[in-house]
Amino acid sequence: MKTVRTTAAIQPVPRTSPKRKSATEKSKAKTAGPATGPMAGSTRGSPSVAEPGSTGNARSHARGASNKIDMTPGVAGTSSIGVGESNAVAKPASSLRDPPKATSKVATPPSRHAVAAAGVDVLHAIYERRAVREYTGVKPSKELLKRLFDAAVQAPSAMDLQPWSFVVVQDAALLKRLSDQAKKLSLARMPSGHGLSLYRRELEDPKTDIFHGSGTLVAIVAKPGPWPGVEDCCLAGQNFMLAAHALGLGTCPIGYARDALNDLSFKRELGIPTDHSVAMAIVVGHKKDQPSPTIRHEARILGWH
Repeated sequence: MKTVRTTAAIQPVPRTSPKRKSATEKSKAKTAGPATGPMAGSTRGSPSVAEPGSTGNARSHARGASNKIDMTPGVAGTSSIGVGESNAVAKPASSLRDPPKATSKVATPPSRHAVAAAGVDVLHAIYERRAVREYTGVKPSKELLKRLFDAAVQAPSAMDLQPWSFVVVQDAALLKRLSDQAKKLSLARMPSGHGLSLYRRELEDPKTDIFHGSGTLVAIVAKPGPWPGVEDCCLAGQNFMLAAHALGLGTCPIGYARDALNDLSFKRELGIPTDHSVAMAIVVGHKKDQPSPTIRHEARILGWH
């Protein structure tokens, strides 16, 4: 079996008579055109050439060839031609793709803080993200937080109202006052026999920090409108936490903090309009360790009609 080498792949050529072979070469020359430029010799348009990510085609072309195709270990769909054949390498087929560009009649510039893929796809982030309650105390940079906010605002919202705003609290003294007020309000509103009463002793301890020493609290604030924005803000919060996990940060939603943040005195101090409401509070920071996975119950399907 004779072979013809190209920069794109190694392809076997059937044996033919000299006349038939010459006609075949002329036909190929007419189709390919003049061989000039860096892509000279490429047969990209041919259906027999393996496209990037198709390991099956690459292997089938390698059968019977004098030089074997080296499959790069650990990368599915990546192949390189043997030494001395070509320096062209097929692009790897990755499961991580760039976020799709928003289509609009009016072009908008891309965000400088768009979250780049960090080796974690969305399904892995959903299954691996856990509430983190131990932090190093190192605060995330403004650049990191802005990237998380850009991910958060990609969430869907009713009527496209995008009702969310964000408040960042990193002042240690203010966080301490918020924690103390949150514990006080929670204890006052926790009747005897309440489901959370087992946490009463923890809330009564003056040393308890409901923010787990993270050093950074993010409040997601819903503005008033024709449609309640609390649910939309919670969707943005989930985006925020998944993006934080993808970037190696830890998060934990803090339900205790919501009442304190909605207190008028704290609203004034934090610059939150009185007609806005804090829908969700999340701490974020550099985690000491990744918590172990917890067992989740199977989804309860009440009906499938």
